[in-house]
Amino acid sequence: MFRPISFVLIAGLMLFEHMQPKNVDPAGFGLWLAFLLGVVPLVTILLSRFLQKKKFGVEGMTVVILFSWCIALFVFAWSRLVRAFVGDQILIDEVLILLPVVVSLSLLWYFTSPIKNRFAWMFHKLRLEILLLLILVLGFLGIREVAFFYGGETYLEIAEIVGFVLIILFSPLYIRLILSARTMKDTVLLRQVRDLGERAGVRHPNVLVWDTHGRLMNAFAVGALFRRKTIILTDKLIDNLTREELLAVARHEFAHHKYWHLSFLLLATFSALIWSNYCIGLLHLNPESPYVQFFQLVIMLSLFGVVSRIFERQADAFSAFDQSKSEGSSTVTEQAAKNMSSSLQALAFSQNINLDRDDPLHGSIQTRQEYLEQLVGCPIKKVPINRTVRFVKIGIILSLVLGFIV
Repeated sequence: MFRPISFVLIAGLMLFEHMQPKNVDPAGFGLWLAFLLGVVPLVTILLSRFLQKKKFGVEGMTVVILFSWCIALFVFAWSRLVRAFVGDQILIDEVLILLPVVVSLSLLWYFTSPIKNRFAWMFHKLRLEILLLLILVLGFLGIREVAFFYGGETYLEIAEIVGFVLIILFSPLYIRLILSARTMKDTVLLRQVRDLGERAGVRHPNVLVWDTHGRLMNAFAVGALFRRKTIILTDKLIDNLTREELLAVARHEFAHHKYWHLSFLLLATFSALIWSNYCIGLLHLNPESPYVQFFQLVIMLSLFGVVSRIFERQADAFSAFDQSKSEGSSTVTEQAAKNMSSSLQALAFSQNINLDRDDPLHGSIQTRQEYLEQLVGCPIKKVPINRTVRFVKIGIILSLVLGFIV
């Protein structure tokens, strides 16, 4: 869910107020804006036919388009020109500020599509790289803007709580719609995967397949609190893993539901929001400052990443010891650990990911594989990561309680 392009666009929206030039007339920059938002993307797209097969070709063209938009935004006051026409309307100005770069990237993906159905690829990239995260952030910002417009700073904290609750309740449905995920058609495999979910304590699990046109190999769990627990597997994952590896991945995803990882991740992020708001008030900072908001976002995402890594390790461990337990062993077997480890390696090779690359949310695949190796022979009832996670959850709950008290 966390894509670099989305972060660039979000950072631009949050920082443009304070990083663009003051007391200038953006109308005087009309030619520069036309060049940066029109000519540069157009030339890049026209050259895409010759550059897309080069190493980092599409990535390089993407950077050019994003950089050109950032220059227009921060140097030539693009946002101020937009607001001169539409005013400071709730979300309308933000959407129009984003429109040129989103259209340019969409056209780039259309003309560099690796599959025959160019529109399908363009919409796939648009959903994955931009909409999946950006719509959630825009929705959250919209709720805050409405609260500030009608009640000033008084209702900001309430608005943030409402925003988080809405994200928790509707994110599973939203993610399914954005990714166009469908129910698995292979009934035999569907039954096997659902049985694993039932075994993990997930009642009536929902298993969906995301058609990425054979380009992405991934899996994730969605659904927290009152929503139906769902796991999503990509088409390439199903086609490229052995049955044992695929079931190991399914066990990993069901572990996120079994241990309420998604809910506790949201609670940890919400705790970071509460405490950062407390510190902002303590330091008499302006909560509406884009710098302060961006700092809050960094703090929240940083804590999200730290907790996510711990939860990922527990999910890996569950996959290994649940298979071992189903085979009648009281300790983690070598084969069970190997199935989870080999599925991680297949994922790395399919995406050209170095095994030692440190992912912000998952850690490196190499360290995860090393941990799985250490689990071999470990008694199932004494897997150490389970104790660590227990303390983490207690810490999250205590921080929330103290946050509300202070």
